[in-house]
Amino acid sequence: MKLHGSFFASLALGAVVALGCNKPAETNGPATTGSAVASATGTATAPIAAGKPGKHHGKRFAGRGPSAMLFRAAHQQTLTEAQQTKLDEASKSLKGDDASPRDEMKKLHDVMVEGVKAGKIDTAKFDAARAEVDKAMTARRDMEAGALNTLHATLDPAQRKAVVASARDKIAKREQKMGKWKDKMGDGPGAAPGKGPGPGAGPGGHGAMMIERMTADLGLDDAQKKKVEALVAKQPAKTPPDREAMKKQIDDLLTAFEGDSFDAKKLDAFSKPMDAKMGHMDPAFVTELLAILKPEQREKLAAKLEKGPPGMMGGMMGGKMGGKMGGPMHPPGPMGPPPGGPMPDDDDDDDDDKPSAPAPKTP
Repeated sequence: MKLHGSFFASLALGAVVALGCNKPAETNGPATTGSAVASATGTATAPIAAGKPGKHHGKRFAGRGPSAMLFRAAHQQTLTEAQQTKLDEASKSLKGDDASPRDEMKKLHDVMVEGVKAGKIDTAKFDAARAEVDKAMTARRDMEAGALNTLHATLDPAQRKAVVASARDKIAKREQKMGKWKDKMGDGPGAAPGKGPGPGAGPGGHGAMMIERMTADLGLDDAQKKKVEALVAKQPAKTPPDREAMKKQIDDLLTAFEGDSFDAKKLDAFSKPMDAKMGHMDPAFVTELLAILKPEQREKLAAKLEKGPPGMMGGMMGGKMGGKMGGPMHPPGPMGPPPGGPMPDDDDDDDDDKPSAPAPKTP
C-alpha cells in the first residue's frame, strides 16, 4: 500500500521539521527523496562544535551513511594542520540554516495542520510548500556533494584509501545488523503478525496497524473504521526501494572517492533528479480521511500533529520519534541507512556510540 501505518509518521511533520538540522540525533528530516540511494538514506550532517582535544580531533559527526562515514574516518587520520583546517571549512558548508530545509519543512507542516483543522487540505498551498522543500533539498544535496569534493581534494591517496576502507567496514557491519534485524522481525509474506513488510507490520507495514492506531487514538466507531479500511485498500501499491541500486550507488561513490579523479556532483547519488513523490503525505488521501472523521476527531488529530514527535508518534505510532528511531521517518538524503531497519549508533562505529580513539595530528 502506498499509504499505511507510517502515514501518520509522515503526516506528523513535526518529526521532520528539522530536516538537515545540525543537532546530533535529536531530530529527523526530509519527506521527499532523491535517487534510489536518496530515497532511503540520511543526509550527512555537520560536525558538532569542537570539544576537548583528543576526541575525534575535536570534532564528532552526527550524520549517518557513507558521506558522514567518510568525514568521520578522515578526522581519524593523521592530518596536518592545513588538512584539518580544510576539513573544518568543508564541514561548515553543511552547517547552519542555509544548509537546512527546516523552515521549508515547517511551512509544509503548517499547511497540513491547517488543512486537518479545516477538514480539507489546500492543494495549491501544499504543492507550493512542497516545491520549496524540493528546492531546499536540492540545494542541500549540492552542498553535500561540494563538501565531499573538498574532502577528496584535501586527503592524499593513502588517506583516501584508508577512509574508504573504514567506510566499507562500517557498511558491512551495518548490513550484518540489518540481516539480524530481518531475521528477528521476519521478512516476507510468512512473517509473524505485526512483523515484516505485510499488513499490520512495523515501520513498513500498512492497513491493520494504521487502522488500529487510529481507532484507539481518535476513537473511530465501527462505521468509520470500515470506511478507513476501504480508503486504505484502494490506494496504489507502494513500490519498495531498490536496495541493489542503492548499494551500487554507494559502492560507486566509494570507488570513485578512492581514485584520483572525483566529482560527487557527477555521481548518480547526487546528479539524478529529486523524486517529488510525497507518498503518505498525499493531500487527496488526507482530505478523504478527514471527511470520515468527526470535527472533534479532526481537532484531536491536529493537536497530535502540533505536538510533534512525542505526541504524534507516542500516540499513533506507539513510540517516540527522534533520536535513533528507525523506519521511514529517518531523514532521506544522498547517504544514509535504509528505511525500516535498525538505526546504527551516531558515529557509525561498533561501540554503541562511544568515541573511537583519535589519531595524532602532524605539523
